[in-house]
Amino acid sequence: MGNAISKVGNFMVKAAAVVANGFLAVGEMAGEACKRMRKRMRALLSPEEYANPLITHVLLLRGRADLIPCFRSYLESKNETALENIRDELSDLGLDHISYAFVKGVEVDMVCNKCATKLEKLDELCYCVDAKERCHHRKCCSIRNNLALNFH
Repeated sequence: MGNAISKVGNFMVKAAAVVANGFLAVGEMAGEACKRMRKRMRALLSPEEYANPLITHVLLLRGRADLIPCFRSYLESKNETALENIRDELSDLGLDHISYAFVKGVEVDMVCNKCATKLEKLDELCYCVDAKERCHHRKCCSIRNNLALNFH
């Protein structure tokens, strides 16, 4: 009886090691993919994007690509707890300005205040100081466009 328990215990230890190694391999692949994506982003940024990076780029550069699906899932589920979690995570990263813009966008169902069309992607959302009061597209933002034109 003791030998059977020992064999089961050994099997469980080996199975746990295989699972852990699988998770480590997946984590390493995801880390490498993020590094490659960051290198490509740095090489391809226009002056406007450099002065006003996309929300997903900001999250990737801060090492928090895992938050991107959270934004999408909140927009689908409208779960208030998820919104609080997003706010807390962004606040911890010092990205309160993005949090304010996202919350304002959620309040108006992600409809642009300036052109009255729905924002389809997270990266279309502007997070300038004006976005705290009025949700709008990046392309409709007069503040960001002026900053990008004056950036050298």
